Amino acid sequence: MKKKITITALLVLSLLFGALYHTDILPVRDCNVVFLILAVAVIQLRKPELGIYCSMIALPFANFRNVYVLTLFTFAAFLLKEKRLKISGIDYGVLLFLFIVLIASIIAFPLISSFKSFYYYVSAVMIMFIIAKSFDKTKLNILLLCFLLSATVVSLIGIYQYFTLEMSPQLWLWADRSTNAHLRVRVYSTLDNPNILAEYLVIACSIGTGLFLQCGTAWKKRIVAVATLINVMCLLATFSRGGWLGLALACFIILYYEERKLIPVILTLGAMLLVFLPVEVMERIKSIANISDTANAYRFIIWSASLRMFKDSWLIGTGYGTFNQIYPGYSATTVNFVHAHNVFLNIAVETGIWGLLMFLFNVAVTCKAGLVTARNAIDQYYRRLSYTSTAALSGLLFHGLVDHVLYDARIIFMFWMLIGIIFAAGNEDYSGDSLGNDS
Repeated sequence: MKKKITITALLVLSLLFGALYHTDILPVRDCNVVFLILAVAVIQLRKPELGIYCSMIALPFANFRNVYVLTLFTFAAFLLKEKRLKISGIDYGVLLFLFIVLIASIIAFPLISSFKSFYYYVSAVMIMFIIAKSFDKTKLNILLLCFLLSATVVSLIGIYQYFTLEMSPQLWLWADRSTNAHLRVRVYSTLDNPNILAEYLVIACSIGTGLFLQCGTAWKKRIVAVATLINVMCLLATFSRGGWLGLALACFIILYYEERKLIPVILTLGAMLLVFLPVEVMERIKSIANISDTANAYRFIIWSASLRMFKDSWLIGTGYGTFNQIYPGYSATTVNFVHAHNVFLNIAVETGIWGLLMFLFNVAVTCKAGLVTARNAIDQYYRRLSYTSTAALSGLLFHGLVDHVLYDARIIFMFWMLIGIIFAAGNEDYSGDSLGNDS
């Protein structure tokens, strides 16, 4: 009983201090101490899942350096508990990709900045290993509920911004005024950028839909439905076209596996409802194919320069995290950009052809594993978990065609967490009663 109380208290602390950190109510050093206490508690309790729950709740609120330290302690607790780490299957592909990123970090300049980003990758992969190797139905359910809770708080903050913020000169950097005349604001909540928030919420909406489908009682379905609807509303308020398209693909995949007969009906209803959408939403939708839109035009310029960068450094890349330093030498304009606005192109530029191939290999193997589990799983919980997680991953990477979705450390964390969840579902024997039916 005492251990349960301790675990609950630590989960509440991670959410509270993460939020306080973001609002600057507490000094940075105080939050560092709190996260250190959380990390030590994880080691003492030898419950690595506790560290992951705390990380998931605090992720969108706290400085990622604190989450990074917590994940290191969490992985240490996992090794203490498991004694050894069993490597098999997809693990080799992930480790090889990490090795390529390490080489790209070594050749990068400045070295310290590149290694910092590499360490974030390592911590995210550690989380993937823990989830894939040790998470059963109970732990997965708690993890997803922690994520939905945290995402809902983030979305409520974003919705509050929608009604209180106005488009400042800084916010207009994220939209073309000439093609979005009625756009009032693009929300970013605690993630500092509307597109990063949209990436986070594409995952949250997909996972929320999966939890809704799996809930066994009406009142729990209502709670999850409200939380998911809040996340969808906030995603709309980001006015991220890539995020909207990513969510559309994720919904299509979920619908295909849940009730594919409804796809034509929903597509027809969706087309009919377009006329009722607010003007600013329709403007954003119409601007997707508008080449004169500034954001679209600049993307073509960036992609053209990125292809030339890749052509000159195709074997080993320019070095991990060096895009913004190399880009000015290839740019046709005086405007500098920090990434390629395409996750696949950015990885190719910085890590070379081998980095891109290993990344694509890992994504392909993961999606295949998720869809195989979705087709063959006996337990409905794992079946739904597999295709909703695969849908979230697919939606994120679809957004990645027009944005570098693995630029932000928090989304890197979420990306590898999804991979861990997909393999955790596939590793189970699909036996026993589904806890998820009563979630």
